[in-house]
Amino acid sequence: MLYFIIAWVMLLTACEVVGLGIVNSFNATRIERQGDRAIVALWLGVIALAISLLVVSWFVALSPLVGGVVTLGLMSLALRSHAVRQELRSLYGGVSRDRIFKFFMLAIAVALVVTQPINWFDTGFYHYSAIQWLTKFGTVPGVALILDQLGFTSSWFALAAPFNFELLDSRGTAVINGFGLLLTSLQGWLCFTRAYQRTAQLSDWFAIAFSLFLGLLILRLYSSVSLLNSASPDLAVMLLIEVVAWTILVYARPAALPEKTVLGTPAIVLVLASGAFTTKLTALPLLAIAGVFVGVESAVSKQGIKRLLASTGVASLVLLPLCISSLITSGCPLYPASALCLDLPWSPDATAMQAIASNTHGSTTWYGSSPDHPFPLIGYIQRWVATSRHNMIIAGLSLSHFFTSGLLFIVQTRRKATQIKGAIWLFAVGTVGILLLLFMAPWIRFLASYLLLSPALLVATWLEHQFGNRPAGDLSSHPSRSTPRLRWLQGVGLCFLAIALVHLTRRDFQLHVVLPPRLMSVELVQKQVHNVSYVSPLHSDSESIAPLSNLCWGSPIPCTHLNLKNVALRDPQAGLAEGFIRLN
Repeated sequence: MLYFIIAWVMLLTACEVVGLGIVNSFNATRIERQGDRAIVALWLGVIALAISLLVVSWFVALSPLVGGVVTLGLMSLALRSHAVRQELRSLYGGVSRDRIFKFFMLAIAVALVVTQPINWFDTGFYHYSAIQWLTKFGTVPGVALILDQLGFTSSWFALAAPFNFELLDSRGTAVINGFGLLLTSLQGWLCFTRAYQRTAQLSDWFAIAFSLFLGLLILRLYSSVSLLNSASPDLAVMLLIEVVAWTILVYARPAALPEKTVLGTPAIVLVLASGAFTTKLTALPLLAIAGVFVGVESAVSKQGIKRLLASTGVASLVLLPLCISSLITSGCPLYPASALCLDLPWSPDATAMQAIASNTHGSTTWYGSSPDHPFPLIGYIQRWVATSRHNMIIAGLSLSHFFTSGLLFIVQTRRKATQIKGAIWLFAVGTVGILLLLFMAPWIRFLASYLLLSPALLVATWLEHQFGNRPAGDLSSHPSRSTPRLRWLQGVGLCFLAIALVHLTRRDFQLHVVLPPRLMSVELVQKQVHNVSYVSPLHSDSESIAPLSNLCWGSPIPCTHLNLKNVALRDPQAGLAEGFIRLN
C-alpha cells in the first residue's frame, strides 16, 4: 500500500499542476467552482502526462527517470502561468489537517482494494507484457507479430510504465488503475460533501448517483471486481465517460460569466473524450458525440468557425500520438481496426488482421447464424441474450436506458432549457455507445458506463428536486461538527468498509502494507524462431489459453502462448529494441 500511496501523491500533485495549466490556457470560465476545476484539472493532467509519455516512448524506454523528467517538464511549463500559480495558492490555502486526514484515509481504503492478488485475465494475457515493453524498450516496431494484443496501443499503459520498473517485479501493475479509482473517489467525496452541506447542483447529484450505480454493478458481477486491481484500460474508459458527462452538466448550467475565448469548456470536453479514446478505442462513441457537441456549441457562439477549428486542432494533437504509435507496433493507425493499414515490413498479414478484427469487434459472427430466421438481426439478438447471464443484464440495462431517458425528458421539459440541453447530450452518448458496442463488442465492461448515464441522470434530477432547495434542517437535524475523534472514527470506518467490500467479493483478501504481491508465476519453456528467442507458458498452445496458468503474467519478454513462425528481428545487432519484421 505504501508504494501505491506515495505514487498517487506524486501523480496527484503533478496532474493537478499540469491540468490547471490546461484549464487556464483554455480559459474555461464556465467551470466556476474551485472543486470542479480541481477535478477536471486532475483528469486533464492524467491525459497530458499519458500522451506525453506515449510520444517519448517512440525514442526512449519509459524508465522512472524518463517519467520524472517528462513530468517535471510539463509542470514547469504550467507553472510559468501566473493564473496557475494563483489558483494553486488558493487550493493550498484550503488544505487543512482535516482534509489531509480524510484524503489519506480514502487513499488507504482504495489501496486496500487494489493491492489484492491480481487475477484479471487480460492483465496476465497482455496488459503487463505491454507495460514491460514500454518500460524496457519504449514503443517497439512490429511487436504485434509476437502477440496480436500487444499491438493495442493505450496511453494508459504508457502512464503505468515508469511505475513498473524491473526492480518491482510486477508489484506495481495496478498502480494506475488505483489512481483512477482514487480520483473518482475524491470526486464522489466532494459531491457528497456538497450534498450534505446543501450546496449540491445537478452535476454533483449525477456524480453521486453514477458512482453508486457503477459500484453496485461491479459488485454484482464477480468477474468485474478484479477489474479494479488490474492494469486494464477498461476502467479508465468507464471513469472518463462519467467525467465527460459530468463536465457537460457543469457547462450546461446557467453561468454568470460567458466564455468569450476561442476554446473554453467545450474544448475541454473534447480533449477529455479524446484522451479516453487514446486509452481504448471503445471510447469511440464518446469521442463522436463530444465532436458533435463542440460543433453545435461552436455554431451558436460568437467564435464560430474559430472555436471549431481550434478545438479540432487540440483534439488532433491528443489523437495523433495514438495513431503513430499504432503504426509503429502494427502498421495500422487504429489497430485492431484494419482501416488505413499500411503495408510495412512489420505489418501482420491479411489473415491475421481479419482474425484479430473478428475476435475483437466482430460480435455478429460470434453466435452462429440462423438462416431460417425471417429477421437475422432479431435472431442474432436472441442468440446473444441466451448466451450468458451478463448478456441478459446488458439487455435489461439497455431497455432501462431508453425507458429512463423517456421519463427524463418528460421531467426535464418542465425545467430550464440548459438542463434539457445537458440531458440531450448524455442521452446521445449513452444511446450511440449502446447501439455501436452491442453490435461490435457487447461486453459489460465496455458498455457499463454508457448504460448507466440516463438512469443516473434521472435519479440525480429527482435528488436535486427533493433536496436541492430545502432549508438546512431538512437534511440533517444536527449541525456538522468535525472533531479529532469524529475524524478518526470516519477514517477507520472507511477502511473497515473497504475491507468488508473486498471480503464480500474475494475470498483471498490479504493485507500488504508496503508492496502488493507479484503477479502469479507460471512454468515457462524457452523457444526459438529464426533469430528471435522467446518464452511460452509450459502448458499453453496456440488454440486455447483458457486456464490462467497458460498466460504470461509477469514472465520476461518476449512471451507469448503462440508458436511463432514467420517472425525475425529487424536488426539482430540492436536486438529487441529495434523490433521485428514479418518473413514471407
